Amino acid sequence: MNESFFRMILSRHSLGAKHLTIPAPDVGALRLAVTAALRVPCHDEGLPFRWVEVASRDRLADLFESVLPDDADEETRAKARGKAHKAPLCIALIGIGMTDQGRDRASDEKLLSAGASLMNFLGAMHAQGFAAKTVSGKDFPAPDGLYDPSYERLLAFVLVGTPDTPINYRDIGQGNDERQPLSRW
Repeated sequence: MNESFFRMILSRHSLGAKHLTIPAPDVGALRLAVTAALRVPCHDEGLPFRWVEVASRDRLADLFESVLPDDADEETRAKARGKAHKAPLCIALIGIGMTDQGRDRASDEKLLSAGASLMNFLGAMHAQGFAAKTVSGKDFPAPDGLYDPSYERLLAFVLVGTPDTPINYRDIGQGNDERQPLSRW
């Protein structure tokens, strides 16, 4: 058994943006995590997802503000814009060929592949000493090039940075935790 793998994967947990500090992963760390994220089961010829580094937080802030009602006050606008500036690094996971209309086996498989990619990305970041949190994405009526709503969907944002406390590699039961959502049929 590869104990270091299990120790790493069992110690991974989400860490909120307020606990993510600089430095952000450099380009090498980010490329390694995306490379790991591509190693997932997939029935499509092409991958049904892509990763986008959000380089302009102001552009993202504009998107968050764009979905507010016209009569939103300045405090609400500032709060919405502030969401774009949380954490040292923001990555978007975009689903390709996924829409909210209807559900079928092919759509489920695409979503499962994207979810596996997300987990590999999070694990790769964790293995490199970074922490991350996944937050759900909103559909934007005019996503300003972040994705094409005619055939893509914003699945999630991943906020990444250096944890403000050391990563805890604690033993969490080595598979013997009775609270796990595992049943037998």
